[in-house]
Amino acid sequence: MNSNIRERPTKAPPRAALEATLADHRSHLAACDVDDPAVDHHRRAVDAVVSALDRLDLGTYGVCNTCGDPIPDQRLTAVPEASTCLGCTITSPRLLS
Repeated sequence: MNSNIRERPTKAPPRAALEATLADHRSHLAACDVDDPAVDHHRRAVDAVVSALDRLDLGTYGVCNTCGDPIPDQRLTAVPEASTCLGCTITSPRLLS
């Protein structure tokens, strides 16, 4: 974990929304054939949402894993499982995949 993490003052995290997204991706994953190209997408999505729920439990949800800055609420609204701010996502091509 990044040692320069700063406190993120924010409204209550979207646990219910994340859990609903997790259930949705798991449902799609269960319905996919093993050879379906969507399997990888749903597996990555499940991993990202589980990681976001872990960050909620640790108190680091909404803090960029790369730079330690708060992730703007607009980004978290659009991508609740986001682990990086948009600036770090843009400058790190590996995060876009």
